[in-house]
Parts: sequence; structure tokens; C-alpha cells
Amino acid sequence: MHDFLLAKKIMEVIRKYTKENHLKSVSQINLEIGKIREHSEDLKINNLKFNLKLLGKGFLTKKVKIKIKRIKKDSWRLTGITGEKN
Repeated sequence: MHDFLLAKKIMEVIRKYTKENHLKSVSQINLEIGKIREHSEDLKINNLKFNLKLLGKGFLTKKVKIKIKRIKKDSWRLTGITGEKN
């Protein structure tokens, strides 16, 4: 469940960024993800990617690339977005 909640937070940041930068669609997302645990379970990257695509339907391109770099911190950070301008 925490994979979905994190995906929701990330999508909020992506939508804000794309609005501010006049992007109509997103083709690549670059993230740094640290060791995020909830209820003694580690974040599952595949679940996070699935949930991002689910939440981004119609906004993310069908072949969106979600690149995730694992970091040692216990946080996450959006490091880049590629998309098509309006």
C-alpha cells in the first residue's frame, strides 16, 4: 500500500512540474529512491512503477520510461522529467 501512496505523492510533484513547464505529456521520469520502509516492508520498485503508470494514464505516454536510482538515504527525489511541450 505504501508503494501506491508514494506513487501518488510523486505524481503530485510531476503534475505540478509539468504545469509550471507547460508539458502536455511525460515520456521519462528520473527518480532517486532511498530505503523507504513501512510496516517492516521495503518499498517494491516494480509496484511503484506500476502505480505511477496507473495514476498517470492519459498523461504519461504509453511507453514512459521510469528510471530509478537507489540511494542510501531514507527519502526520495525527482531528478528529471522529459516530455512534450504544449
